[in-house]
This record gives sequence, C-alpha cells and structure tokens, in this order.
Amino acid sequence: MIGLGVGLTISVALMAGCAAAAESMTADAGAYRGGAAEGGGRTRYEAGLAAYEAGRFADAAKAFGLAVKARPGDADAWYQLGQALSRTEDVAGAVRAFERSIKLDAAPVAPRRDLALALTRLRQDQKARSVLEALKGEAAACASRCPRARELDAAVAWVEQALGVVPPSASTRPPPDDMKYALRNLGGAPA
Repeated sequence: MIGLGVGLTISVALMAGCAAAAESMTADAGAYRGGAAEGGGRTRYEAGLAAYEAGRFADAAKAFGLAVKARPGDADAWYQLGQALSRTEDVAGAVRAFERSIKLDAAPVAPRRDLALALTRLRQDQKARSVLEALKGEAAACASRCPRARELDAAVAWVEQALGVVPPSASTRPPPDDMKYALRNLGGAPA
C-alpha cells in the first residue's frame, strides 16, 4: 500500500505523462516500506499511513512522530512525518522532517523535491534553489540514462515552477487545478 502523499505524487506524474517517473516513485515507496515496517515503529508507522490516507493529518503526524521516536534511523518514517506536517500547515516542522529523511538516505528524489517545495512555502528561496541545483546536477549526470531520469526531470520542473524560475511546460505540468492542489498539499507555493 502506498501512502497518500506518495500516491498523489505518482498520480500527478502519471497525469503529466511521466509513466517512468511514476514507476520509479512507486519503487521508492516500496523500498521505504521495507525499512519502516521493521521493529517497534511498525504499528505506529502503519497507524500513521492509515490516518494519512483517511485525511486525518494531525493524527498521522502524531503517529509518524511516535514512529520516528521508536526508529530514529527510518528515513521513510521521517519523510512521511514531513508529508503529514505539511498537510497540517506545520511547514517548518515538515522541513525539519524532510531534512532528517535526506540525512538518513539522500538517494530518493521525493524528500528532496518536497523539501524544496516546502522551503518555497516558507519563502526560503535561496535554500530551495540550493536543493534545486543539486537536483539539476543529478539530473544532468543521469542524462536520461538512469531509471530515475524522468523523476529527476519532473522534480526539477516542479521546483523551478514553484520558484517562478520558468513557466510551466506542457510536458511536465498536469492540468492547472491538479497542479494547484498538488503544490499546495505537497509543500509547494500556492499556484
């Protein structure tokens, strides 16, 4: 089962015509589940997922908070905590959770993308640009050769759009109402 935040991101990627990015995000979500499902934090983590999927974001944040206390080395639990905090409008808390997730596992694209989007909501554009430059560097090094190329390209496009760097392009942008919803709820600036 994929969390609503990850599921929404995958849905937006599919709407944007990025099937490869959606597949990569699904794989990342599955890899995250493996780490989060082990040990004492499992029940709390699963409770957090259930609350998040039911739209009870404050309850989800509380459950994920307990999960990270039980398993402080679980990058996915920190990422999910960031997602839940973002939905409760605790964007500063979401930034801290995304940063912790990235510190534990810098490989997944989603926490870095969502960190940059949350930073734009806090009007910390310089920090968001720093994350954007790192994503751009990874995308350039990948140059369509790695499995995450489309996901990286989509993340770069989303962050650039949130920062107002470039206008939205038809190839990376879902319909306007979906983009507004996704940016608002995944940590980006209101469109």
